Amino acid sequence: MKNEATTCFTFFMLQLFFFHLSAFLLMWMLYPTRVAIIVNVVLMIFLVMFLFNGYDIYSRLYISEQEAVSGQFTDFGNVYSQMGELDRGTS
Repeated sequence: MKNEATTCFTFFMLQLFFFHLSAFLLMWMLYPTRVAIIVNVVLMIFLVMFLFNGYDIYSRLYISEQEAVSGQFTDFGNVYSQMGELDRGTS
């Protein structure tokens, strides 16, 4: 699940970047130079804010391999290995 979350976050950040890149290029194609510059500056501010906030969220929620919990039970094999099948009444 951790690998999928990292991949998902990476693709989300790339999506934000490419969305802004396409918006930058669209402004240059559709509007005069002065308007395109103003809109691109505003879009750049928002892109930088998204990237900084995304990095901040990622760094706060990141869990290293040493801190991660797998959720698997590891010691039940030793405790219950001598127990017979409960539904057959054998021991």
